[in-house]
Amino acid sequence: MYGKVMQLVRKSKGISQNELATGVMSRSNLSNFENEQYIPAFDKVILLLSKLNITVEEYLSLSKQTDIQYQFLYQELVKTENYGTRDELININTQISYFKLKSPKYYELYLLSQYVLILYQLPCVISLKEIKDYIKPLLFESEQWFNHELRLYNNFLFLFDYSENYTLYNKVLRKLSTEDCPSISERYKVHLSINFGIQLLEYNQEKEAKKILAFAKEEARKEKLIIQELFIDFLLSEFTKNHDIKLARTKWKTYSTSLGLLKQ
Repeated sequence: MYGKVMQLVRKSKGISQNELATGVMSRSNLSNFENEQYIPAFDKVILLLSKLNITVEEYLSLSKQTDIQYQFLYQELVKTENYGTRDELININTQISYFKLKSPKYYELYLLSQYVLILYQLPCVISLKEIKDYIKPLLFESEQWFNHELRLYNNFLFLFDYSENYTLYNKVLRKLSTEDCPSISERYKVHLSINFGIQLLEYNQEKEAKKILAFAKEEARKEKLIIQELFIDFLLSEFTKNHDIKLARTKWKTYSTSLGLLKQ
């Protein structure tokens, strides 16, 4: 988001990457920043803003306006996936498709909307293989795990089989446990663990699934994520009764809808 806003301001002022980067950072680093692939130190960002003759307040305001649109579309997609009709799913996909070339983040959102259509057996223009071919390198080759990467992995976790996820999930948890990441949302650690636990149950890996779901529940308790705790207990209780994870998830959807709970 911040890199894209920097790019928009730079272009609006007719300044080249070389001109803006000179004396601050390499042109390649500026290019990577503008493409959301590099995070420069704060003092470097201040120098860039000074050369663009824009204040930090103006820059943050522009960034917030850009992000509001993305967050609205993302939240509408999540809400519609959980509680919308088939026509509403198609409609939100159409809205998202208008912005798919705006930035890599918007294109990833577009792929997510297409993925949802596939899951609900609705008409789409991209295949599951095409989605996986695009997303897999972004995750499996990533060495940076910030909120964006964690959300991306959480959204597309079920694209991969459990052996692939076993490798990536453990890599991510090791990365988060060995680095000081105060800006990383602990919610994603909980959500990733829940989703991977569900997939393991689908593959009849019950022992490993219960271990990961117990970890997810403990993390949820630490973060006071009551709905997630409730979901894990409900899931395991229903699964113990009939060993049908899909039925357990369907029952949860009905139960949570009746309580007015939105998926986190």
